[in-house]
Amino acid sequence: MAKRILVFDPVAYFGGSKQVAKRLVAQLPRDIEVWVATNDVATWQDEAVYCYPLSTPAGLRDKKYGVAFYFKHLCYALQLLRLNKEAGGFARIVGLSGPTVDFALAILQFCKRSTLIQLVQGPVPDSRSAGFGLSRAARIFSLTTAVPSVKRALGRFLNSFSFASSREPAIMVEQFTNAIDQGEIKVHRECRSNGKDNAKNHSKNNGKQQGIEILWSASLIKWKRLDVLLEALKILRNTYGLTEFTVNVCYIKPPAGESSCVDIDSLSRELPPNVRLFEQPENLAQLRARSSIFVSTSEQEPFGLAILEALAAKLAVVVPSDGAYWDRVLEDGKDCAKYQALSPLELAQCLARLIHNPKRCRRIAAKGKAKSKQYRAANCYSQITKALSI
Repeated sequence: MAKRILVFDPVAYFGGSKQVAKRLVAQLPRDIEVWVATNDVATWQDEAVYCYPLSTPAGLRDKKYGVAFYFKHLCYALQLLRLNKEAGGFARIVGLSGPTVDFALAILQFCKRSTLIQLVQGPVPDSRSAGFGLSRAARIFSLTTAVPSVKRALGRFLNSFSFASSREPAIMVEQFTNAIDQGEIKVHRECRSNGKDNAKNHSKNNGKQQGIEILWSASLIKWKRLDVLLEALKILRNTYGLTEFTVNVCYIKPPAGESSCVDIDSLSRELPPNVRLFEQPENLAQLRARSSIFVSTSEQEPFGLAILEALAAKLAVVVPSDGAYWDRVLEDGKDCAKYQALSPLELAQCLARLIHNPKRCRRIAAKGKAKSKQYRAANCYSQITKALSI
């Protein structure tokens, strides 16, 4: 069989898991032929891969539970079986997100006995269907924060068919951390830009520079908690009288019909003049490089690739103290600044301290950049690329 792998990508919009996938593909030997079955062709069109557009019945696109969920993945599995035949078979099939998002691969593996490599980049539901998907994998690579949920789902599935004492999963769960290519990251400089950006119509200050720039970058899914940042900005203005800064909110808007998203159009009508909105800007690297501070407001972020990119770009990173990955890895006052999770007041106080003390801000940024050098793609993804190489 030719050296050929299949990557399954059913999520219809860009995000961190796809950035990881693209960096993984870039690490593979050139003699491996990569096929991507995807609902997001735009993300892959400039990559050295064969794209296979998936088709999703309109009424099933957002189904995550029940009979409709299984029917959606059965539709995907039928398409994958056809692709498997047309391409001449795959030596490896790869799930990028987790066992439920990638459930169709478990069906394909069950039918064709393919070698399934499953990545887990977020918490796994405690369900038998998630356990079934994981049980079909030859190897499981999980972010550290998701390992307990992986083991729980596997155990639930295995023990649901056992009348004896509890069974431990036979498959080993291998841990990995996400990474970047440092050469891709544009580093922050003290100089200011000339304002030539592509801010959307929400901009109310016409690109006028107002001192320090703060960056927030994430999707509009509600657990990213953009509302915490916006509330903190009100406190900065009304309580501390701070307005001489600009906030760049760079967002990814999931497809229409996603119920768990912030209504950005309603929000934009109430924003103060120093907040600018950018929808998936092409010049994100430039916006990040001219910012001094990066703010994360996510609830229990499984990893936070945007945080790593901000560290590498030499921004002072502000993260919630919530026990998530970066809260455990970074040290408050040394290589980051922390605030009580979900507290706009504490976030505002944290930002005020950084804005009033540029020297401290620069010191934290420098330490954060040094920390980011531990996360090199060639090192962090080596075990996964080895598993995918044939």
